[in-house]
Amino acid sequence: MIDNDFLRTLSTKAATLLPLANEAKEKAERELFDLLHSALKPLNLVSRDEFLAQTQLLARAQTRLTELERRLEALEAGKNP
Repeated sequence: MIDNDFLRTLSTKAATLLPLANEAKEKAERELFDLLHSALKPLNLVSRDEFLAQTQLLARAQTRLTELERRLEALEAGKNP
């Protein structure tokens, strides 16, 4: 049979380690973030939001360009747009 005093002592010691484990986890996360940030920063990457905004801008510009090309062709053919 397991001694209750042993279990109390073990659980008390384990409980004191939990905050240390949490601090170690947070420190590891910060250091990993810093490492990844410094490794990826020279790549000059853009955020997804910025990429999507530029994609939408390009799509609008392409639509406008197509319309202007159509109007120019009509003008060159001597027709009203």
